[in-house]
Amino acid sequence: MGTGRGTRNFLLGLGDGSYLEIIGIDPDQPEPAQPRPFGLDELTEPRLVTWAVQVTDIDAVVAAARTAGFDPGDASVMSRTTPDGRIMQWRLTLQVKLRSLAAIHPDPATISTRLHALSADLEVRPGTKPTILATIAGPAGTLTVL
Repeated sequence: MGTGRGTRNFLLGLGDGSYLEIIGIDPDQPEPAQPRPFGLDELTEPRLVTWAVQVTDIDAVVAAARTAGFDPGDASVMSRTTPDGRIMQWRLTLQVKLRSLAAIHPDPATISTRLHALSADLEVRPGTKPTILATIAGPAGTLTVL
């Protein structure tokens, strides 16, 4: 995202290749020609909007999803300039929307308290092992994944 899309992004490494990316409107950039990604133009408060899954072969994953009846859209090339000036490139699909996101955890009260401290409005349900439950919608319908 970033330059040209009207956003400013910050990354927080979480280990094992996972990270939290915070994306917001960049007041130092001009209004972009297209709406900002992830519905940022419509948000009225900070909140979790979406999540991403890293795959080894995005074309194969998209083809398999289509075969299973779910079309996540075509993969687009994205890039970012790192603080040391390197350019990182990747591909991702942006054709699905997050309808709901919930955490499942054996200690939902503790996790809810921690999330609330981060101003993250995320439902936490009781369960035997920690996981995330997401419902996503795309052109072919709705899918719930654990």
